[in-house]
Amino acid sequence: TMCPAGQTLSLERLDMHASNESFCCQDAASDSIVDVGVQSAGFADGNEALFFAGGKIVFMAGTRGITVVTLRPDATRLTSETFDTFNEEGGAALQAHLEDLAPNTLVLVGAMDEPSRGLTSGAKNALRACGAKLVDEIGWRCGYAFVGVKGGEALSEMVMQEGEGYAVAFTQIEVEKQTTSDVPVCDARVPEPPVKGYMSSGNLVLDAGCRYRLYERDAATACLQNTWISIYGSSNTLLEFGNLVNLLAPEEYGIDRPGEMVGASAMVDVVIQGGQVVHWVTVSNEIPECR
Repeated sequence: TMCPAGQTLSLERLDMHASNESFCCQDAASDSIVDVGVQSAGFADGNEALFFAGGKIVFMAGTRGITVVTLRPDATRLTSETFDTFNEEGGAALQAHLEDLAPNTLVLVGAMDEPSRGLTSGAKNALRACGAKLVDEIGWRCGYAFVGVKGGEALSEMVMQEGEGYAVAFTQIEVEKQTTSDVPVCDARVPEPPVKGYMSSGNLVLDAGCRYRLYERDAATACLQNTWISIYGSSNTLLEFGNLVNLLAPEEYGIDRPGEMVGASAMVDVVIQGGQVVHWVTVSNEIPECR
């Protein structure tokens, strides 16, 4: 059972078999305490490697071998890599990946299908460097789940041999919640404004360390007063265009306009005044000049 946000697995009931949240879960000690863990099964026992944190699935492996997931301080997924340790090349790649991780990185490891045939001694030592103790028990098509720290100790580890079912490893960590209110505003007037980042607690956290202002209709209308906006692109850009029109002129939600559909027009020219569309002209993409 994966507990929802705000709850954690009951440590007193870990040895019991149940799938009911009300039985398996309890209220977290604080809002910053969350479960993180791995559920693993070999080919004959479920064939999966699932990674969870804070009541959410953060990654599911899709191919054979051993998958390594690392988390950010707020328990969102930072990296995820799968290594086909059915072959020694995969074992060598797993070793290199683990050795490259920074000290004190929280590491989640899960096996799927068959993880053992190419699991080299170097790969096992790299797992041991993250605190693993049971790597010599990883067998043919077994389940293996591990949570540890690079350069530290194992926080949870389990091996289930073929036919024994799922291996589950989990621990509880204190997360650092990301906030964006105290970071600078991005410069959106550069040739390539920052867009890369990740979602945390409903907020977009940009890798550039800045944020964009959010505007409601009145503020957006005031900001865009007496301006002419040109939007170029294809289907996603058309959605952006439609959202902007609906924000500035809410009655447009219920009005069908020519040229709104993807592929219907080469250009749409719109004028909005006082929250109303007062001008709407389209140019068809069927005319020779647009072909």
